[in-house]
Amino acid sequence: MRFLLILLASLIAVPAIAAPKQKDIDAYRALVAQDLRLETVGYRLAKANAPFCDVKQRNPGWVLHSYRQYPDRALAKAAFRFRTAVSIAVIVEGGPADKAGLTPGDGVYHMENAISLGADRARHKPSHETTDWVSADMLRLFALPRPVTLGFETAQGSRDFILDPPQVCASNFVISTGGKADAGADGKRVRISAKLAEFTPDEDEFASLVAHELAHNILGHRALLDGAKAKRGLGRMFGKSKKLIRQTELEADQLSIWLMANAGYDPEAALRFIERYGRRYGHGIFSDGTHYRWKKRRKFMQAEIDTLTKAVRGEDGYLPPLLAKPAVARVSDASSQ
Repeated sequence: MRFLLILLASLIAVPAIAAPKQKDIDAYRALVAQDLRLETVGYRLAKANAPFCDVKQRNPGWVLHSYRQYPDRALAKAAFRFRTAVSIAVIVEGGPADKAGLTPGDGVYHMENAISLGADRARHKPSHETTDWVSADMLRLFALPRPVTLGFETAQGSRDFILDPPQVCASNFVISTGGKADAGADGKRVRISAKLAEFTPDEDEFASLVAHELAHNILGHRALLDGAKAKRGLGRMFGKSKKLIRQTELEADQLSIWLMANAGYDPEAALRFIERYGRRYGHGIFSDGTHYRWKKRRKFMQAEIDTLTKAVRGEDGYLPPLLAKPAVARVSDASSQ
């Protein structure tokens, strides 16, 4: 009897594994919903402006993710379906993956160059590594000038899909968590923070900030700034380099107007967004000098809209004045500022 009581006590003392809370599941799903929103807007902008981009890539119109990248793996599996370790998180409606019949939750199991997703570690450490290298392998495959065959685990079992996405302006689109209401572009990615996305519920206003960051990548601003930094050295970063950064921000504002128009968004939304953002987050006289103050930015964008209204739309869309010159000439002009 004593042994039975001890056994019962020990069983009671073992803590039960708590099921994920619905509010936590909803939080994970809300973040992926922002991924879909960003990918949809980004894909639309990148596709519509492809005729004017120097650097392009084939984009199937999806976002991949892995339960391995989330801090709480069990929570991730409760929130999303993962048919393999790397699965489709979201799919752009009407995009190549959607037209091929793929759906969120379908998991990558085979590519033409073969992959192995590896075994799960016993001790979980969140990492984007698996998703990143699968995405990189796919990018290399899509660089081939022909249709690509990919194997996915689906609700109907293992299936091969032949994808032949169109060439669009080269950029990947990423929602970042934590931190400030900000955004950035590094030449390959467009990053929008979840906080900034939440601040911008209007679709056209959201498109304006995505277009601004995409413009940085199209214009090669990161390479330009990195080159200037290496040439002048860290000690001179707060002199002429500030002026150069401010010039790239002005160019991104100007080009964003044309990118929006070509994709069917309202360019006037850029004026509404910059005013709302400036009034909420602008630093006024305490600005670090790398951006014009919001009222001046709004004035420059209004002038660009006035130019746009007088332009003639061509077969491929409106040719942005900044992209009318070859890339080498644009970089040369910017460097002389």
